[in-house]
Amino acid sequence: MTVTGTVTVGSDCYPNEKLSLILPRVKPDRTSVWAQYLVRLKEGRRERVQAALKEAGVPTAVHYPMPLHLQEYFAYLGYKKGDYPIAEKVSEEIVSLPMNPDLCEEKMGYSASKVIEFA
Repeated sequence: MTVTGTVTVGSDCYPNEKLSLILPRVKPDRTSVWAQYLVRLKEGRRERVQAALKEAGVPTAVHYPMPLHLQEYFAYLGYKKGDYPIAEKVSEEIVSLPMNPDLCEEKMGYSASKVIEFA
């Protein structure tokens, strides 16, 4: 479990009920290169939170707006909406936050505080 300011953020990908936010998890015996830092914003909050973050100067992106099974390239496989409901739900909730080697702790802290504020 991680404490950020006065907000306790859930562990093991279980959302904190106060935040409507699901954070990524890396198992203790693994590492991540954090090429992207993806969070899930539940309950249709993604667009509202993205707009607020943009206004606050925090860039975001949606790298995976559509699950693979619904992309045109994979149409020949015959999958349809509803075949993979978890992937579909995640694709509607996921957003990428700033993450790069040049991002200083101050900017990371600012971005994190704004995500918590708006989520």
